[in-house]
Amino acid sequence: MRYVGAVNWYDPQKRFGFVRVDGIDDDILLHAQVLRRYGQVTVLNQSEIECSITQTVKGLQVQEIYSITASGLGSARIAVLENLGDAELQQLSVEPARVKWFDAARGYGFANVFGSKDDIFVHIDVLKASGFSTLATGEAIALRIRWTTWENGSRGFGLGSAALLKHEALTGVTLVLMLAPYKALPSDKCDSSVLTVQSQNAEISFNVTVVDTEALRAKGLMYVDHLPQSEGMLFVYPTPSKRYFWMKNTLIKLDMLFADQAGRVSFIYENAVPLDETPIYGRDEIQFVLEINGGLSDRYGMEVGAMLHHPGIPSSDRACPNE
Repeated sequence: MRYVGAVNWYDPQKRFGFVRVDGIDDDILLHAQVLRRYGQVTVLNQSEIECSITQTVKGLQVQEIYSITASGLGSARIAVLENLGDAELQQLSVEPARVKWFDAARGYGFANVFGSKDDIFVHIDVLKASGFSTLATGEAIALRIRWTTWENGSRGFGLGSAALLKHEALTGVTLVLMLAPYKALPSDKCDSSVLTVQSQNAEISFNVTVVDTEALRAKGLMYVDHLPQSEGMLFVYPTPSKRYFWMKNTLIKLDMLFADQAGRVSFIYENAVPLDETPIYGRDEIQFVLEINGGLSDRYGMEVGAMLHHPGIPSSDRACPNE
């Protein structure tokens, strides 16, 4: 059964919050894992939420989220949206993107559409209007965006936010006008090169090169002298088995995430030493291995038990949504 209620409060640091539903006296626990299954790492307080509820020994909990709708905050306060109707907004293309950084205290941040290095400006009011309270670096999201120019010295936003953009010569910027969870992307926008690492601490997305033949796996990242922080390589094997890796002819430090046939990470080897030919035992029953820049798994809080989501992983449920 589906219920419609409101988010009473949610704390991303504590990784839980509570939902209120009319007709139910008790608060209903909203856990971070349920929110992440929906495709968000945060939610704005007072947002409307449609969900199913289950009874546990500890009380009522949200079992699955079907939709989150902002409580009407934000969009009316953004000057650039004042003349943009809902119909026009909905006609804007939905683009897959990754958060570059976001600072809630400063009230803004930037994102990049997959495959592009161009920065897209994300204002906190747009965030709130879309039902988010903050964004995590590396988080995969869906965006509706539009280029806009500044008029009469205005920076396009209300709330006295002109000080946010320091570049006096700037005449325009690409703005995020609406955000949604990455899983909300239509199937024709799905980027099959995107892999998401879902852990208890964060969801981080990478553009990956897939190596799924013996020859490609043997070469791997040999002789590559630079790997962008947002990229990686996914090794796909036909069946689970014991896996050993080494760093022969590999010129950069790497973190290696070894995952079973379900995409669940069984072992993480950090900062593999370039050119070291010592075998790295990745554990038994390994079918997928993700290689990323050395140190990133620790920086982003990746851990054993994290899930890899990608179209090449049969059990993945969110890497390529709506297929």
